[in-house]
Amino acid sequence: MVLLLTAFHYVLLAAQIAIIARSLFSWIDPAGKTPIGVILFRLTNPILAPIRRIMPSTGGIDFSPMVALLIILLLQRLVL
Repeated sequence: MVLLLTAFHYVLLAAQIAIIARSLFSWIDPAGKTPIGVILFRLTNPILAPIRRIMPSTGGIDFSPMVALLIILLLQRLVL
């Protein structure tokens, strides 16, 4: 059981890092056409796309990474 919880914790940590990296990398490559941008898009899109569908449009600012990070943080707290 502890091994499973530890693995889940590391998966959530990897998701956090990927979301933060995608957010920062979007300033360099907004279209996501570079190899790193494509990888980050493929890793994070399954997490961010459902949040974007639910959230109302806020113009040019995308708050879905922040919401995803808050959800991941909540899941980490529940696991601990």
